[in-house]
Amino acid sequence: DVQKDGRRREGQVARRECNFPMDVPLNVDGSVLTAVTAAELGGYDTKQLCDRFGLRLRKDGDVQKDWKSVDAVVVNGALTPKAVANIKALLDVPVGVLCPPSNNLPDGVTVMLEASAVAAPVPERVGGCALVFSGGESPAEIAKAVANAKPRFMLLKPKSQDGVTFLARRFFANIAACEGAKAIPVMLWFRYLAAAGMTEDDIVIKSSADFGSLFVDSFGEGMLWEAEGLTTEHLIESSFNLLQASRMRISKTEFISCPSCGRTLFNLQDTTAKIKARTGHLPGVRIAVMGCIVNGPGEMADADFGYVGSGVGKVDLYVKYDCVKRAINSENAVDALVGLIKEHGRWTDPAEAEE
Repeated sequence: DVQKDGRRREGQVARRECNFPMDVPLNVDGSVLTAVTAAELGGYDTKQLCDRFGLRLRKDGDVQKDWKSVDAVVVNGALTPKAVANIKALLDVPVGVLCPPSNNLPDGVTVMLEASAVAAPVPERVGGCALVFSGGESPAEIAKAVANAKPRFMLLKPKSQDGVTFLARRFFANIAACEGAKAIPVMLWFRYLAAAGMTEDDIVIKSSADFGSLFVDSFGEGMLWEAEGLTTEHLIESSFNLLQASRMRISKTEFISCPSCGRTLFNLQDTTAKIKARTGHLPGVRIAVMGCIVNGPGEMADADFGYVGSGVGKVDLYVKYDCVKRAINSENAVDALVGLIKEHGRWTDPAEAEE
């Protein structure tokens, strides 16, 4: 079932109605997962752990989540004592941790099970389990695995990326037909292998089309994106960008700009860069930078605040559709925009870097 009250024009998309687990820290607006080997995880000190998963290390040594921290980590391989220690550190943040079955799993770890291998009831534990499906399962096979495992969430991990959007849509149709599965969150776990002639941009475009076309149609509550040739930092950053572009999870300031034309009354690129430098730390705020008043107010309809050229050396400022300040000298306009954001309670000071 899909909620009916979402409106993309207001930055919202109708979503599946899901029951999110209490003991796994997923994000209801869209979760970002990443994968790591147990050997890699065991080699991280605290700072490296924070850098790898987007966590914030405070001066007092406390580790906290930030706007772009991953929500859960898939750990593959045999667990070493150091890996176990770092898993416990992640769980304390809290960041979810998924591992295959093992004898030395810390409490709170979510056990990752192949759906096809679940033939009997799975014992309950804190963190529960997550079922991995390939997408080819029938409604009866899905229902049986879900009844036995009672998963906190499910992961759709196709064997191939060929026709993945069609496979995913069929999978979601099958879980919708299963009473016990239809309200369980599903994470899309897609892996893209390097192919001859494919550039990094080709991989990103292909991946974004697959994930994005499903997200905008309400299929999927999160993602684990793997791709040969792309760094984990790039994949995590791109995952947050993709969720925001799909109108799911807002993790950064969003800027809207016109393409520039002969009517543009200031250097659009330089001005946008100045505005980004001052306001890029405001997640959830949409700022439009428009070169003129001819089409600008219409093109920035989704924005919370607008910066619009109104004459030579002059700028008008908008809140939503309303022009609230006119003919501001351009040299003072960025400061005036910051002041306007503060007046409307949308400003926060940039976080100080903490080591």
